[in-house]
Amino acid sequence: MFIEVGDIRCYYERAGEGTPLLLLHGWGGNSGSMRPILNLLKDRFSVINIDLPGFGRTNLPASFSIEDYALFTKDLLSALGIDRVDLVTHSFGGRIAIFLATNYPELINRLVLVNAAGIRRRPPLYWIKLLLVKTLGKIESLKPKIYELIGSKDWKEAGILRQTLVKVVNHNLKPLLSKINQPTLLIWGENDRDVPISSARIMNKEIIGSELVILKDAGHFSYLDRFPEFSRHLLAFL
Repeated sequence: MFIEVGDIRCYYERAGEGTPLLLLHGWGGNSGSMRPILNLLKDRFSVINIDLPGFGRTNLPASFSIEDYALFTKDLLSALGIDRVDLVTHSFGGRIAIFLATNYPELINRLVLVNAAGIRRRPPLYWIKLLLVKTLGKIESLKPKIYELIGSKDWKEAGILRQTLVKVVNHNLKPLLSKINQPTLLIWGENDRDVPISSARIMNKEIIGSELVILKDAGHFSYLDRFPEFSRHLLAFL
């Protein structure tokens, strides 16, 4: 189904009855990425599963920031006639959830952050790359080659979303974590290379009263890698 949210035509799926629950997928994903969770929860909740702007079948009229994605989500809920939801999010969707939970707390009942992004990391390799950009990047003929050499996989594949990606990854959400008051469950894969377990521990420390579940032998898509175990923890929390 589609719904108009301002100048955005948003694709969404809705299944089940009961308390509204919104799913927010990760970067590069779409509603299909979260469909196993929709199928798990649709007998207990009214589950809304969307393509975020710029992904799947939802258009993106201009480059977006995290604030823009949060405002879009707020407006989407309003358009659907929903006052308050539970949120289950993965990776990039966690960024949006953190901003929503702290800036629009009246919208969120409970929060589930699965391998959530949001803490800006600056490993040693980052500073080496930055030095390369500042020196060799001054030579116009070398710029394309330098950016192609040092750019992340997401950056290289972002296409028209490249400006949006830069805005998103440079927004450090760590200062917001201590302001989250909703019951929060963190679920992480112990072998996540995209958002390392160190981020999970920081979130667990900063979000007062949060619970952290680490799924053994799981990676960034921990909910798919260990779906039965993930399901048990998610259902127990909800």
